[in-house]
Amino acid sequence: MQRKRIPTRHPEAIMNQRRSFVSRIGLVGRRPLPILLVLFGALVVSATSCGPFAREPRSGWDIAQRGAEQFVLQVENRNFADARLYARWNGDRRRIGVVGGNQTQNFTLAWDGRQLRVEVDFLAGGSIVSPNILVSRGDTIVFQIPPRTP
Repeated sequence: MQRKRIPTRHPEAIMNQRRSFVSRIGLVGRRPLPILLVLFGALVVSATSCGPFAREPRSGWDIAQRGAEQFVLQVENRNFADARLYARWNGDRRRIGVVGGNQTQNFTLAWDGRQLRVEVDFLAGGSIVSPNILVSRGDTIVFQIPPRTP
């Protein structure tokens, strides 16, 4: 059985290779501190410049949204049953919240610019859907749930 000798590089050759790499990138004879400061500055500038382009999640029903793109839906539940509310914007159905029996609650919703229909699903059973409601920015819509459903 013959042993094969694996050629190894001399440690001096490895050091020469490292020196040539350092000289190619321009660090020979210079202090690395100014280069590190420039790299750090470039990192800070690139990180802060991406902020304005980051999209804020806009769910349409997020209460955290501000400004004139909102309206208030005040729901007066005159029924004894608790009611689960849904908003219908042009066929889209999104949950608003729950209003207890014989209670009033306000919901701040994002204005979609279209006609709104409110769907009421009673937790005890049954449901109703309102006719179209024209909503403008900044409106306060008072929606009354009747004491008895048809």
